[in-house]
Amino acid sequence: MTQRTPWNKDKCHSKETKAKMSAARKGSKNGFAKLTEEKVITLRKLKRAGRGYKDLAKEFNVHRSTCYYAITGVTWGHLP
Repeated sequence: MTQRTPWNKDKCHSKETKAKMSAARKGSKNGFAKLTEEKVITLRKLKRAGRGYKDLAKEFNVHRSTCYYAITGVTWGHLP
């Protein structure tokens, strides 16, 4: 049976490094993003004007939950 290597704290990223890495992947800089900053701002304006999530999702070609999360700030929370 092989012996496990103990966890090495020196290899762990610091809080500052993690914050920089997280900031680099926010918004449309994330390779998996389906929306852009401009689209999210437009989505929020249209929702305030009374449009529904289903209609917005169809218009922007994303899932309803993607619209909901972007509009409510679960995702894209760094935008106004």
